[in-house]
Amino acid sequence: MMKLREYQREAIDETYKFWSKRDGNPVIVLPTGTGKTILFASIIKELDEEMRGLRVLILAHRAELLTQAEDKLLAVYPEADVGVYCAGIKRKEIDRNITIASRDSIHNKLEELGKIDLLIIDEAHRINNKEEGRYRKIIEELQKANGKIGVLGVTATPYRAQKSDGNPYIYGESRIFSAASFDRPIKWFIDHGYLCQMKTPRTSIEIDTSEIKTVAGDFNQGQLASAAEAEVERCCADLMAHIETTDRRSSVVFCASVLHAEMVKENMINEHGITAGVIHGKMKTEDRDRIIECFEFGTLQVLANVGVLTEGWDAPHVDCIALMLPTKSLGLFLQMIGRGTRTYEGKAYTLLLDYGGCIDRFGPIDVARPTERKPEKRTKDCPSCTEINSFFARTCTGCNFRFEKNPMKECGYCETPNPPSAVKCIACSEIFPRNLAPRTSTHKLFSTERDLKWMKVGSVQMEVSNSRKTGRNYVRVRFDCGPFDQFSTIMCLGYPGYAGQKATTLALRFAPTLIDGNPEDWVEEWKLLPPERRDTPTEIEVDFNSKWQDVTRYKF
Repeated sequence: MMKLREYQREAIDETYKFWSKRDGNPVIVLPTGTGKTILFASIIKELDEEMRGLRVLILAHRAELLTQAEDKLLAVYPEADVGVYCAGIKRKEIDRNITIASRDSIHNKLEELGKIDLLIIDEAHRINNKEEGRYRKIIEELQKANGKIGVLGVTATPYRAQKSDGNPYIYGESRIFSAASFDRPIKWFIDHGYLCQMKTPRTSIEIDTSEIKTVAGDFNQGQLASAAEAEVERCCADLMAHIETTDRRSSVVFCASVLHAEMVKENMINEHGITAGVIHGKMKTEDRDRIIECFEFGTLQVLANVGVLTEGWDAPHVDCIALMLPTKSLGLFLQMIGRGTRTYEGKAYTLLLDYGGCIDRFGPIDVARPTERKPEKRTKDCPSCTEINSFFARTCTGCNFRFEKNPMKECGYCETPNPPSAVKCIACSEIFPRNLAPRTSTHKLFSTERDLKWMKVGSVQMEVSNSRKTGRNYVRVRFDCGPFDQFSTIMCLGYPGYAGQKATTLALRFAPTLIDGNPEDWVEEWKLLPPERRDTPTEIEVDFNSKWQDVTRYKF
């Protein structure tokens, strides 16, 4: 029997708790390479063993994801009555208890499926503005047969490229998914050995995107392809230099067009004597699979791809990722990086070569998040080894070079580091008090060095507080952990941007049945709730090294 990792068990338990205590549809957020498919396969197994005859529909958008889900499900649950429905791979098994299907193949066959108890949407970030209506129609059709159907999303990147309503996440008000039932930063998985370390030296060339227009939230594809194709020679020369100096064995290159990928392949073969291949979405499946197999067996050292390897591909041996595809999509950026984060015997780290300015655009991968405003500066280069570090890093993650201390302001509401001259927070727009002195950050490339300690919670109190500078109210949450240990955090309910989204997620943990509203109404309704309808943390994690002794995590 396959044993779950502790975070997978926690994610499953938090999802069960979500379903039991509130209405809506949860989404589980786990970084690439941490076993999302194993996780939802385990949910299916546990639920089916509890209520025999469970009917499940798993939706994915590519054939590779369908067969991968089938393999993992049978590995976890060999007795599962599972079938695949996908015209592209000529399988139409619709009479099973568990059906793994492509959306486009199954949407006209929902009546034949009958009653479905659980709908799982893999790679849920794919539900963009255009696609959301199609998924809603599928859910509405399934609800005709079962009004209590459960819906679960799974993704590594819960972001949308298009933010027409101001919400950059795939969950929240008016979304298919209500909130994340489980979400943990990538740095935690790296620190605990579940994912490998990454090194990000500055490349000698960057593709110029300054004149490229934006279409639907990302660079114009035609203009981007032209800009990338113009820099193939220099990008490949830099890539080859890094391959030789760091002894890289398996490099994946993300390209902007089929022509771009072919040019990369030809340059690596003819100019540098490296075996290389190309794959893209227009190829026949058998041809694509053959080339991928050659790469996985080591026959090819470099694999250039166009829109194929961003999802559903497990290749732990990959030790170099070359981003020759600039993007404004944080989700795509993290998906590309995820192809190299898996651990592998003999692989100490993965080399990330960014030729598209993505790291400078989004910042360090564990703190990068959608924002409507661009910070003044997110990264800085190490003068010793050229590693790209967080702007607030004190020690280089590549060579331990010590930087001069960077003064910074940390927002007391959403904890975002800001330039020392900032008048208001770059993330939540909270105005800083005039007497808030800059403090020195201990940020590294991935996260802050903290003095963390778990404290047992005796009682929790909620109260409405007011910002003297802005005049806006917020919720102050006070935790009594002993006669001399009182801590607090705040929830900026109704605030714009990240602060408001963070507050909504936390408020749902304390009271899953309450609807997010203004601070006054929420606190009043919370106080009227009977104890069994409140969810109080048993422990809180406190950062004793922070200025405000911040509460960083909760155990409910």
